Amino acid sequence: MTLTVQLAGGARVQRTRALPAPSAHTDDLRTATFRSLDSMAFERARIRRLTLSADDLRPVSSSRARERSRDAGARKGRSPLLRIQLA
Repeated sequence: MTLTVQLAGGARVQRTRALPAPSAHTDDLRTATFRSLDSMAFERARIRRLTLSADDLRPVSSSRARERSRDAGARKGRSPLLRIQLA
């Protein structure tokens, strides 16, 4: 996935990150996105636009990913979502 951040002055910052394992789950993509944004270490930046694009997509039939449980208790064991405050 590639995250592009456009700042108020028109500058753009881009980070590319691969997911640790094949996934079709929003939580995994959200966590990777927030980690990429956090790695940019913006302080009081005036962010105008966030663009997320997925790269190297593959059909489900070609992956070895396992389906996760929808049980709320199972979700508690996964890593928590990072919280980022944008000013």
